[in-house]
Amino acid sequence: MRILIDDMAARVTPVFEHAGDPMGTHGDFVRWLLEVAWTQGETETLGDELPGLTFHHGGVERQTDGDDLAAIIHRWLEGFPDLRFEVADLLEQEDRVAVRARLSGTHHGTWRGLSATGKRIEYDVAMFFRWEDDRLVEVWEIDDTARRDRQLGIR
Repeated sequence: MRILIDDMAARVTPVFEHAGDPMGTHGDFVRWLLEVAWTQGETETLGDELPGLTFHHGGVERQTDGDDLAAIIHRWLEGFPDLRFEVADLLEQEDRVAVRARLSGTHHGTWRGLSATGKRIEYDVAMFFRWEDDRLVEVWEIDDTARRDRQLGIR
């Protein structure tokens, strides 16, 4: 996948090409993943782009792939139709990308068994991505789930 960044429209547009063609930078992919796939639900190509990776979150390590990630994204969007990731900082060095982002949305649908509350969530997320041979292989996520849960009235 190659990423085109349209500065005038301030949006990121993925351009999928045949294998072997340029894919853009790893940082471009991460920005697309958060600001387009997560925010707009454009996940059709994730199965091809992410054949398998290790995801670390909350002390749990699990194997996943693009199809699983697409399903997770759609469950979040069912619960929070206006979900947004806003990238605040993105640092890229060789095979690694670090990002700090703000996740926000309004709970208008069922999410993790919790019926819609109409409450708004907004909290920070830090994510670290690692590639091997131009293939994303690991993601670490650190987020303020306690703040999110308080905002939803869970804790």
